Amino acid sequence: MFIYNFLLYVDKFKYYQLFFLFLTLYFEYKNLRKKEKINIYMIQTCLQCIYKINLIDIKFKYT
Repeated sequence: MFIYNFLLYVDKFKYYQLFFLFLTLYFEYKNLRKKEKINIYMIQTCLQCIYKINLIDIKFKYT
């Protein structure tokens, strides 16, 4: 639900770019989780840096 609400927030021009970015990060997360200690906050931080948005605010605003 969080991902769906997050994508609704993003405008149409960034939708596909964000979608593929998220898929890439998700599969990287699955691969790295077995080898190294990595958590979802690292991925959220990456998205925040790239898109200059606050994911926590979006989560509470649209859920």
